[in-house]
Amino acid sequence: MKYLIIIPARKNSKRIKNKNILTLGKKKLIEHTIDFALKIADPKNICVSTDSIKIKKIAKKYNVYCPKLRSKKLSTADTSSADVCINEIKNYENFYKKKIKYIVLLQPTSPFRSVSLFNKTKKIFLKNHRPTYAVSKISNKKYLYSNKKKNYFLNNNKSYFEINGSMYFISKRDILKKKSFFLFKNFNVSIFKSKKYSIDIDTIYDFEHAKKFI
Repeated sequence: MKYLIIIPARKNSKRIKNKNILTLGKKKLIEHTIDFALKIADPKNICVSTDSIKIKKIAKKYNVYCPKLRSKKLSTADTSSADVCINEIKNYENFYKKKIKYIVLLQPTSPFRSVSLFNKTKKIFLKNHRPTYAVSKISNKKYLYSNKKKNYFLNNNKSYFEINGSMYFISKRDILKKKSFFLFKNFNVSIFKSKKYSIDIDTIYDFEHAKKFI
């Protein structure tokens, strides 16, 4: 499987200042994700995309690929993960002079992952190469109906699932064609039952909750 793992980590964030370099336990959020990526891939197949000098230094410490800092255009709150990935695909292929087929997106805001869940999700993706999302079941329907991003919730046998952000698999062909991770009629889901592995840190409350699992 010729895949590139991309870890997007810009320095600014809306709700929590310098979120990607917050310390959780003995490591920063970005380090938790790099550590996991090194369990499943060669350092040369891991790309940290950032506009932060601090994060670039961390990536260098772990010896993973980190190109020149992202432009301001690709570092705003409105920049999509797809745009970031498309830019890094071009940078990576030009730098290493080799082509990749698949992308795995790992967000630093999901600090807890397991190799077994990664392998499970990869296996689902490889069956048909459709975009594959890690999802968690939602028990609070009030939250479901009050949330504006209803396209982020998936109905499966009358149960609702939220994309938890832990990992996304997609072919290079699909992301270049759609310029999005989500504009697909046909996709796969990998259900995560564990609360720990479903954590996605977006608020201070999420961060405090994550500390319970350290």
